[in-house]
Amino acid sequence: MTAGKWMAALYCAVVLGLQSWAIFSTSSYNNRHWPLVNYPMYSRAHAAGEQIHHLQMVGRRCRSSADSVLLGAHEIGMMSVPLSDLVRRSIGLIPGDSARAAMLAARLRRRVQARVPGLCALEVWERAYTVGRDGLQLPGPPPHMIRAWPLPGDGAGR
Repeated sequence: MTAGKWMAALYCAVVLGLQSWAIFSTSSYNNRHWPLVNYPMYSRAHAAGEQIHHLQMVGRRCRSSADSVLLGAHEIGMMSVPLSDLVRRSIGLIPGDSARAAMLAARLRRRVQARVPGLCALEVWERAYTVGRDGLQLPGPPPHMIRAWPLPGDGAGR
């Protein structure tokens, strides 16, 4: 092989290696760079009049019930699609048996406690957005809490 072919092969191998690392690593890199899972082309289209439901996890600090932490994929250490699936299954939005939902909820609580110490409660809030003719109609109705779990112990992440 000539030197030019070796350089081209090396370049292709490096590009494929970097993309593979970005896709299969467990770092938060996955959520920010193309051509990865959260790319918009993988989202569903919505028609006017439909509602989009957005879930948000909130952790309540032990010191003060007013002190809260928004918990996303980065804070939990998961990619956003698997985290969303875990949350939806834990609260029963995806059909399945209740024993499995309880097991997944326990897994979610353990993961939150391990990654974000000092929390005494984990809450899941939902906000519905209506799709209008020109996009989302804002402001929508205020978010409401759909599930809350106490976190055992003193919230120190044990």
